[in-house]
Amino acid sequence: MGDLPLEATPIPWKSVLPVYLLTFAEDVNSYAIFSYVGFLVYDILPEVQGDPTKMGFYGGLLGAIYFGANFLSCFFWGKFSDRYGRKPVLIVGSSSAAICSLLMGFVLDFKLALSIRFFAGLMNGNLGATKSVLGEISDGTNQITLFSLWTVAEGIAGVFGALIGGYLCRPATQYPDHFSSDGFFAHYPYFLVNLTTSLCYFVSVVGCILYMPESLANPTPICGRKEDLEDDEKETPKNKQKYIKMDLNVQTNLVSSDESSSEEDTKLTMSDLELEDPNSPQNYFSRARDICKNWVKETPADQWSLWRDKNALLTCFIYANIGYCFIIFWEILPLWVIASVEDGGLGFTPSEVGILGGFGSSILLFLPLITKWLVTRFGSITTLKGGLVLTIILPFCFPPLNQIINKINKIAFWTIMVMLYTLRFLASQITFTPITQLIQNSVLPENSGSTNGFGQTLVSFMRAVAPFIGGSVLSWGISGHHAFPFNA
Repeated sequence: MGDLPLEATPIPWKSVLPVYLLTFAEDVNSYAIFSYVGFLVYDILPEVQGDPTKMGFYGGLLGAIYFGANFLSCFFWGKFSDRYGRKPVLIVGSSSAAICSLLMGFVLDFKLALSIRFFAGLMNGNLGATKSVLGEISDGTNQITLFSLWTVAEGIAGVFGALIGGYLCRPATQYPDHFSSDGFFAHYPYFLVNLTTSLCYFVSVVGCILYMPESLANPTPICGRKEDLEDDEKETPKNKQKYIKMDLNVQTNLVSSDESSSEEDTKLTMSDLELEDPNSPQNYFSRARDICKNWVKETPADQWSLWRDKNALLTCFIYANIGYCFIIFWEILPLWVIASVEDGGLGFTPSEVGILGGFGSSILLFLPLITKWLVTRFGSITTLKGGLVLTIILPFCFPPLNQIINKINKIAFWTIMVMLYTLRFLASQITFTPITQLIQNSVLPENSGSTNGFGQTLVSFMRAVAPFIGGSVLSWGISGHHAFPFNA
């Protein structure tokens, strides 16, 4: 058992930046869609035009179907990345998302929009794979910094995505002096915003291909010659990889893998990988069949190791519940603040909502420093506990603002609002960053993709159901004119 280095390992920026670009593109696309989805369903569904109250249902369905498909495929992509590497998963996921994003710009039919969103979610395993990459290219001295910066990239992308989603949709309507009322952008009012998000994905894919190394040790090549595999086995030392193992009762320690691991645990099955003629097109179909066969040939220990690991399962379930709490909050907050004071909201104008969002993006720049200090000073688990306490308490602090908004001056009100908003961002940072680190470090590197994939599967399920639950509860509270605190 070795001691941790006294000095932090320098951040490998060349390897990290493509990961952050992928994260940025992913969240720009997500937040851009949520900004214009209400207008989209209104434009393409006659029933919504006749009854605008149905807009929330159809908009929620369009958002939920993506995460529903993601729920079905995340664990598969995690297992795939554990065998064939993180890089192929990220390239496939981002390329598919770029294509689907571009296709969304031509959507004039709701069923087609649902199909595109479902396919995009089914093919995307990026989130679990990016967390595996960050865990594998870092060590105990710089890991918390990498994960903190990762959440910052998500936050900045959220603000940017919301802005382009609002300003670039319906350009012919918003900017009639620059776009014709009967031209291309009038016929396809959401092409410009989706072209922008697609370009973000394209840049991230290029960066991933050119600069991001494969972080998984000894991945199984998807297509390759037998002799190439043998050369790789000769050049790559076995069982020399260092990994970070997190025991939930002890702080992170840097340890070396067991030198006495048997050859059967690490040896590639060459008969499964061999191609008689790699230049023959039909052998690529045989290769795809062999990939599926190899999946079934895993040892029982490999298949069930995750399900026997209580620490890994516990951290994944905690991660899913944290995601559920924050997804509901961030989904209903914009709706609540624009509701009238009489209905239990705050009566914010669009400009005031923009000011609040802009402030949120600015404080994200400082939160990684606070998170790093807290984790270094108190440890990941204690920091996580503090974040969970804030997560539970803060939602109860916002509804009383409706009772005092007209009783105190505007400066005092905004001071309280900003303090609560800052604490909510802090709670998000000091819960998601430590739990992501704990998930990554609760298993061996060879199971990292499966574990992150399972965690993301649970979160995708929560993201699929949370908008319906949160929106329904908010509608009930506002429309029923209930007494405080059930009026918000």
